[in-house]
Amino acid sequence: MVAYTLLFMGTGLVLMAFGTDFWSEHTSIDVPNVSYLHRGLYRHCQVENQQKICYSRYSDQKLLEDGLRIPIFRNHGTVKSMRHFESVLVILDGISLVLALNALLFGLCACANKCAIFTLIIQIFCSAALSGVCGAMYYEHNKKGLTFPLEIRNGETVVPIFTRSFLSWSFFMSIFGSFLQFLSCMFYIFGATCCHVPPEKRRSRSREVQRPSPALKNVYVNEKEVLQSMSPKLPKKPVPPNSPVPKPPRRFQIAPTAPNMTISDIMEYYEDIFDKR
Repeated sequence: MVAYTLLFMGTGLVLMAFGTDFWSEHTSIDVPNVSYLHRGLYRHCQVENQQKICYSRYSDQKLLEDGLRIPIFRNHGTVKSMRHFESVLVILDGISLVLALNALLFGLCACANKCAIFTLIIQIFCSAALSGVCGAMYYEHNKKGLTFPLEIRNGETVVPIFTRSFLSWSFFMSIFGSFLQFLSCMFYIFGATCCHVPPEKRRSRSREVQRPSPALKNVYVNEKEVLQSMSPKLPKKPVPPNSPVPKPPRRFQIAPTAPNMTISDIMEYYEDIFDKR
């Protein structure tokens, strides 16, 4: 249950990071009327003159090429490399989310099957690895200044606007989600190797639990010995020499048993006889 909870939390964090636009934030010191730009894997949001404009790499491709209403890129080489960078991140993070969601759907039922549990472990490990690779790639590109090669058009002059950048909360959310997925994978591995019961042992346990107790039939009980064991031990009285010798009781007696009577039922029967005496 701990492994599934960690998987659920990690997948939720990676999913929220994928849909938000704060992987990195970029500020400007060259152009005072531009506050900053924050971006995600596939969308940019620029705050300019206290107005926020967001655009997507895929839905606003024509505007990017025209460069009329939104920031344009410095050169075609940078545009091409940024397109490849963003496409790779979106594909890898998308595959990671598909694997993690599939593991969430079948994670609870896979614990009963040894083959399914190892398939689940492989899915979680691949999901966490792909998400971690996305974070590492974004960190490296942001460190080299390749996550904000944007410029604005000021008349006929192209002025670079963003000079400083730092990673934001969506990036750290994705990294922490990947870490939780790795922890979930470790817990699943521990449960599969140390706490897994072999099928033969599990079947033998089920047989022991379902085995009925045999019914008692024709149980012969020494009534005298049972009564003596239940009665308090008293000191023996001396027998007068001229007293008549009592007849010995019948040695064995058939206990009135039913097909489903147990030893406890027979003992209760003799307890009732002893109480009546």
